[in-house]
Amino acid sequence: MMDDAGAPPPRPARATAAPIATAATTAVPPPIAAERLDWPVAGLAAWLIVGFYVDLWAHAHGQVDDTFLTPWHALLYSGAASFGIVLGAVAVLNIRRGVAPSRALSSAYRISFIGSITFLIAGLADLLWHSMFGFEVDIESLLSPPHLALAASGIMMFSGPIRSVWSRSVWSRGISSRPARAIRLGWRHHGPALIGLAAVLAVCGAFTQYLHPIVDPWAAALTGQDARPVPSQLFAMAADGSGQRRISASDADDDQPILSPDGSTLAFVRVVGGRTQVFASDPDSGHARQLTTQGNNGRPAWSPDGRRLGYVSSVGGEPDIYSMSPDGTVVRRLTTDPAADFGFTWSPNGAALAFISDRTGTYEIWRANADGSGARQLSHDGGRKFSLDWSPDGSSITYAWVTDGDVEIWAMAADGSSTHRLASSVGDDYGPRWSPDGRQIAFNSSRLGDIEIFVMAADGSGQRNLSRSPGTDDGGTQSSWSRDGLEILYSSRAVTPYWRVDFVREALGAAGILIQAALLAGFVLVALRRGPLPFGAVTLSSSRRLR
Repeated sequence: MMDDAGAPPPRPARATAAPIATAATTAVPPPIAAERLDWPVAGLAAWLIVGFYVDLWAHAHGQVDDTFLTPWHALLYSGAASFGIVLGAVAVLNIRRGVAPSRALSSAYRISFIGSITFLIAGLADLLWHSMFGFEVDIESLLSPPHLALAASGIMMFSGPIRSVWSRSVWSRGISSRPARAIRLGWRHHGPALIGLAAVLAVCGAFTQYLHPIVDPWAAALTGQDARPVPSQLFAMAADGSGQRRISASDADDDQPILSPDGSTLAFVRVVGGRTQVFASDPDSGHARQLTTQGNNGRPAWSPDGRRLGYVSSVGGEPDIYSMSPDGTVVRRLTTDPAADFGFTWSPNGAALAFISDRTGTYEIWRANADGSGARQLSHDGGRKFSLDWSPDGSSITYAWVTDGDVEIWAMAADGSSTHRLASSVGDDYGPRWSPDGRQIAFNSSRLGDIEIFVMAADGSGQRNLSRSPGTDDGGTQSSWSRDGLEILYSSRAVTPYWRVDFVREALGAAGILIQAALLAGFVLVALRRGPLPFGAVTLSSSRRLR
């Protein structure tokens, strides 16, 4: 067909293709999906749980008593920081790719990122807690508020892969001839969630280990008179009661710690084979060496010049006072009377010693020269006296006195005159120890139901509780001051009398079995809620739990 001019009509214009993208218009990469984070975060969970158990081992073996900055804490907190670094980097990359900040991380890993932040905050709180109250020991390390906050934060991080995996469907589409059913997926899909579950279970198990039948067989342990009580351990605290820290870690009973005048050697008493023996150790390394081997030995006391270590020994039958060189050699017997001589203290100048003796039929205070000669009786008022200490200025001697069933603290002049009472309460007050400046006297008291270390002014006024630990008996039979007066050394023992009450151990044993069985059963039920698991999943997670 021709137009009027004889030319064919123009053809309709073809649709032109969209311009090909150039380097300037390259498409933005898609955001990082949550499933791509599952295995990397599961690896970080393994790092953090290893750091946690290494730190738990360090607490149990006295490796964190002196400082917060330890390699164990470095391993633990670097694992927590890795969560924040990795997830924070993913969030930044997603925001750069056009994702809204509120959606930069999936809800599964948003909680893990928050957990890493709260973990570091709880770590700072733990540092402050240690600075104020000292380092936790035994069950206290599992129940302190900062440690519980750290555990909760860790669970927030560990559970990220669990939430991520379970947010994706594992069900096949149903058709008319076959209903929808769960797809059996393997380790590639379930692995990160199972590792996260195992980590959560490991934390729960660690924080309930005091009720675990493998860690402490409460139900099978001996009860009654055959049971073994929790051993006492040595501690130190500042003169105001703060900064309580353990200075020994052993399976035996340790008591009566006392530092040498130059602070280089710690003498104390340890139970070995059912007998008490005098030990000495380096306060820094904790390496202990036994100084006595025969009979029962105790009440170590350094001479003012530090050249001799006095002690009471029953090696000759009745207790007598001995002294030895700091290395346990050159032993000298200072008292030889057939009566019992014990509970002694050196005079401040080292020229004399005071001690308790029943040479006249009652336990009275005696005084003798440093070599044991020239003994003479100072007190004559009957009753039972024990636990002496000489004031730094040499003017008076303090002691515990049992009268009419009450144990009180008294003082007398160094010549035995002008006695007066310093402390009396509804409980027993004993073990007076003068501070090096002579202004204060530390002593033990059971006035609150348990044994605590108190301090009072030299005249008996201003009595106040220093140790403030109702769950333990503090002070043992003898505490002591450091030479500079900045610290008090003492022993501490848990007061729960489970070794004397059979039904308590039986009840705790049954409770421990039920609690751990509930934890493990809960893990299995939670793991199965998303359908069948790959072979070996429960075995692997349970073995991680028992470690």
